[in-house]
Amino acid sequence: MSSRPRFNRVERVRPLTSITQVLLTGPTGFFGPFLLRSLLHQTRCTFHALTRATDPAAGMERIRMALRRAGVWTPDLDAELKQRVHGRLRRLALSNLGLRTDHWHALAGQVQAVVHNAAQVNYVMNYEALRAPNVPWHPGVIALFFRRFPKNFISSRAP
Repeated sequence: MSSRPRFNRVERVRPLTSITQVLLTGPTGFFGPFLLRSLLHQTRCTFHALTRATDPAAGMERIRMALRRAGVWTPDLDAELKQRVHGRLRRLALSNLGLRTDHWHALAGQVQAVVHNAAQVNYVMNYEALRAPNVPWHPGVIALFFRRFPKNFISSRAP
């Protein structure tokens, strides 16, 4: 008798076609360019991508550079970026993501899903060293999580 666990087959989940506006964090990190490319190829959603930059144009350039560094940038992908990705300045440590109240309410009213991929990752550092840059800045994203829409959290570690 085999000691291997048995799993029931999981049917493919039907895509959520009603979602059109997604907040994406971490588009310029290690995994971000691959995630963004995949989301652009597999959905028709518009993405509000949070980046650390001085203005939205500089944020979009950071996203393009990350796609190039990852080796996934193409002219077709750049056309999709121009049409469907809006760079948003990121101040994750601040309430309302550092946005003015009216901009926060506008974004919160648009966004129907959050893909939270931003984190500082280092497998050598312990939790105490990684807690400060990763945990306290989540309130702005968590405030959106508590709205009624799907939540997606990317983690490099299994639970």
